[in-house]
Amino acid sequence: MKIKTIAISSLALLLAATPVVGTVTSTSSVQAASQKSSAKTLTVDSSKKSIEVYDINGKSSSMKVKSASLKYYGTKVINGEYTYKLAGGKYLPTSEVTSLNGKGILYIANNSALYQKSGKKIANKSLKRSQIVNYRGQIKPASASAYRFFVDSTGSKKVLTYTTIKGKRYYQVGKNQYIPVSKVSYINNYALLAKYQTVTLGKHNGSDNVPVYSAEGKVTKETLKAGSKVVVDRTKTVKVNGKTLILYGIKDKSGYVEMTDIAKLPNLAVITEK
Repeated sequence: MKIKTIAISSLALLLAATPVVGTVTSTSSVQAASQKSSAKTLTVDSSKKSIEVYDINGKSSSMKVKSASLKYYGTKVINGEYTYKLAGGKYLPTSEVTSLNGKGILYIANNSALYQKSGKKIANKSLKRSQIVNYRGQIKPASASAYRFFVDSTGSKKVLTYTTIKGKRYYQVGKNQYIPVSKVSYINNYALLAKYQTVTLGKHNGSDNVPVYSAEGKVTKETLKAGSKVVVDRTKTVKVNGKTLILYGIKDKSGYVEMTDIAKLPNLAVITEK
């Protein structure tokens, strides 16, 4: 499995970066952790029949899921992704992990510094893309106004409590250690979603006129200009004349833009429209 990234595509495509054990450690400590021989535990999705693992050379294979709980013996970066060493010389990518040492986890989407509650950056401590880290906070039902949330296995919208520092949202990952919410893409292996996202439109087949689509995927008379910013809050996939279109609904409007007309997709997805 490759490093998990969340573009602003549908959940179907999504279900299409981690410090190591416990509290956040410095880079040197993270490297040293892979040398420890004492076993700790992690969990994987028990509903899966098999999960992807690597060997020491990065060759992938499937491993049957006999138990949701697995012992691990340190960490190692393989194929650019953080992994946990299992018995038998197997390495489990962090993208398969649902909890670590009995606690919930955050999956790091992009390299990030760590901050104190005062907002001061912590020297020599950071989290790297594809690392996972235990969080300190509570999972609660999402309110209607929640900007970032995830949908759990029961279909319920949930949020992880955060701390606001100098006007920005942070998740706590250790004693007086915080990471920006924007650097996290999964919570407990559930995709973190946004209530809405702002995207920049690119050219449409070389033209500055970008078409707006109906909910059925038909081109309307309305167009938008390449380079303009659009706020989208939902996504859907439709088929038109045998072609699959991934559409993003324009906030507070009935029109949609097509994925290929978006110049750059943000880290977080928006919810899939039913």
